Amino acid sequence: NYMVDKNKNEIKKNIKDWVYKVNQTNNKLEAVMFYFCGHGTTIRNKHYIIVEDDKKIEIEEILSMLQVCKSTYLYMFLDCCRSSEHPLNFR
Repeated sequence: NYMVDKNKNEIKKNIKDWVYKVNQTNNKLEAVMFYFCGHGTTIRNKHYIIVEDDKKIEIEEILSMLQVCKSTYLYMFLDCCRSSEHPLNFR
């Protein structure tokens, strides 16, 4: 059972809405996966994904949104050019 959202507009809102939908399930999910394929960048030691034109979202902001998911495991895959090692501290 999975949900896919390919809408590129209003990415932050889509992520928040998706997390809300995931948390509305009555049962705890075994795993939740977030996948992003696109451009990424690092500015002043902060890591971002580029979602539209010059709009960017900090990876830490995405992680904080995903942390509330009711799941045993949380997977985050970033397939980004210019992505760098990012120390992640989550399930």
